[in-house]
Amino acid sequence: MSESRWDKGWILEEIVSQFDLAPAQSIQIVGSGHINDSYQVITDKGNVFLQRINHLVFRPVKELMRNMEQLLELMHRSSDSNYPQLIRTRSGENMVYNESTDSYWRMTTFIPGVSMANTTDLNIAREAGKAIAVFHQKTKPLDPANFYPVIPDFHDMFWRYEQFYNACAEDVANRLMGVLPLVDWVESMEDEMTALPTEVLQHRIPIQVVHNDTKLENILFDEKQEVICLIDLDTVMPGTILYDIGDALRTLPVNLPEDAENVENLEISMAITRAFIEGYLTIQYDKLNDYELKWLPFAAPYMTFIMGIRFLTDYLAGDVYYKTQKDKHNLFRARNQFALVKKWLELQPELKTFIQDHVTQNVKSTQQS
Repeated sequence: MSESRWDKGWILEEIVSQFDLAPAQSIQIVGSGHINDSYQVITDKGNVFLQRINHLVFRPVKELMRNMEQLLELMHRSSDSNYPQLIRTRSGENMVYNESTDSYWRMTTFIPGVSMANTTDLNIAREAGKAIAVFHQKTKPLDPANFYPVIPDFHDMFWRYEQFYNACAEDVANRLMGVLPLVDWVESMEDEMTALPTEVLQHRIPIQVVHNDTKLENILFDEKQEVICLIDLDTVMPGTILYDIGDALRTLPVNLPEDAENVENLEISMAITRAFIEGYLTIQYDKLNDYELKWLPFAAPYMTFIMGIRFLTDYLAGDVYYKTQKDKHNLFRARNQFALVKKWLELQPELKTFIQDHVTQNVKSTQQS
């Protein structure tokens, strides 16, 4: 067995042995997510996926797993579903709790595939848009009231601003004075960035079960570059389709990763952006209400800003939420995201025109057929 960050006086085999599967041959660390720790377990009868659920982030672990069970049950009603299956413990539970390390573990079938941070391939962008649209169509019948908000107010800008102001006031890491110009700019954007959640509060933009973390890395492709499924399902809970569209566009058409320091070199590909929106609207154009269509262009700057304010808040709080690999890592992430926000805002007129034209074309095509 390979050593891992969780070999601290105990052995991973003890966790794996509690699940109902063939004996493990090896355990390999996979992925580089911000939150959970993931492993591929090799067995005589195939590979499985083991994951430690970060209960400091996802505190209601039982409710999270109930959400996941509901979603996967829905997906597997379709005979062609490529979503993973939960592997239960030998006692029939959906996860393992290890008392000695205060850690929670789940296991699913392993779905081989490829994920990517961004792309220059228009077809991949279009397929990503379609995949999220299909996900929204499938989850539309689910009652949001039956899904626990595992991270309350996850994409609520009002809540994120409250956290931000608290972090500024407390300044526990003594970092505020070094970022005052950035803090001032964030404060100046409050009215503009809370306009969309105001529409949600006024019930103009509907709530349904959505993914809530649809960056391209969370869409799994096969070797033919066809979508297998959406992954990283911890955040599946009530939200709006705009959150998923905006979060996908936050990274999909961007040429540099979210922690790139050379923000002057950041670029947004409008060709990739148009391909993604085209893919989404091809399936969902007649399912959105007028307010969702109105605010769709703003989804990208909104979700980019919310990530920026989260990174900056975590930096001010002493890097307690996101994993960091270098000094000022969260600050670099924040500056990166805010630079993108400014670019997205400049692109609003072009996005609005494209979306209006594409919806009109789809409506005409449907009427003619």
